[in-house]
Amino acid sequence: MFCSKCGKKIPEDSSFCPFCGENIVHGEESAPSEHAASGEKGTQAGPLPVRGVPMWQHIAIIVGTIFIPLIGLMFGVYYLRSADAAKKKAGKIWLWVGIVAFLINLLFIFMA
Repeated sequence: MFCSKCGKKIPEDSSFCPFCGENIVHGEESAPSEHAASGEKGTQAGPLPVRGVPMWQHIAIIVGTIFIPLIGLMFGVYYLRSADAAKKKAGKIWLWVGIVAFLINLLFIFMA
């Protein structure tokens, strides 16, 4: 059996792809997708804290948001509008980090 997302061969009894994390629907033979069949590699290199978003991007946005909360707010809103559930999850995380960082910055401004 092949993963419909990344096209790699996976065990028949898998409930998800061990390579990309895609949920597997049993009862249907899944063929490799066009993207995987063309030999192109996906953009998912390395471990992903949130499927669909590379680790470096996730960390960079969170670190940037700590210093400039507007980064997390903008990326959060942008990714929340995505149709991809994984990107919505990343957007929600970044939005909350942005809101918390903004409130902490306000606290420091008023305490000074």
